[in-house]
Amino acid sequence: MGVSLEYDVTIVQSADILAFRSYIESVLKPALMESLLYDSKNYVDTVRPALGSMIGFPFSLFVPNALRDRVNSMTFANYNLEYVTESQAAQDIRDHGAECLTQLSHRLSTQKFFLGNKPCSVDAFLFAHLALLLKCPLPSSPLQSHLQGCDNLIHFVNRVLREHFPNFYDEEEEKVKQEKETKRKKESDVVEWPNKRKNQVFAVLFGISAMLFYAFSSGMVTYEGKGAHIAFHSRGNRRRK
Repeated sequence: MGVSLEYDVTIVQSADILAFRSYIESVLKPALMESLLYDSKNYVDTVRPALGSMIGFPFSLFVPNALRDRVNSMTFANYNLEYVTESQAAQDIRDHGAECLTQLSHRLSTQKFFLGNKPCSVDAFLFAHLALLLKCPLPSSPLQSHLQGCDNLIHFVNRVLREHFPNFYDEEEEKVKQEKETKRKKESDVVEWPNKRKNQVFAVLFGISAMLFYAFSSGMVTYEGKGAHIAFHSRGNRRRK
């Protein structure tokens, strides 16, 4: 038996919940679908392989593309493509999606949930969209970049993950730490490379100088003044004074 999260809300709060759910459904969801399925790079690099791994062969050969076509037709349903191009419509969807994130960020402000300290259906509905947008590794997503600038929405997602999905959150934290460590090592190698190269050059020059000094001092090589003639001698035939 289900339990309603809004059994004790006021009429005003109930109206806000309905309004924000409708706002997310009509504005943020199309922008999320545009990022995941319309954008070719995101679809090819991330979404299609993920879908294919879940449904398996041979369905992975045609189901992802069929799903993409169907979702894209729904995403652009409100646009007359006889008067605007798909790229223009996609840009408009992204712009409205970014504005939606900004408005949601302002509404949440410093509160834990949309109604304060008590969660409601808007929190669950919003989390489902934001977690996917934030955690999905999308190589090309202006909407994701915009979300990453909304600190309170990021904290909201991470808090829900930490409190209700701890296993997933711990795995994500470990993955982020490993990525930061790898990035730090790469940056350290780039910074140290010129100094490392310089030390290698000095070491080679020092080694050559030491070998020449030994050769001259041991009599293996002699220098004869005027003609600037250098003579090489084996150990058994060193020139004696």
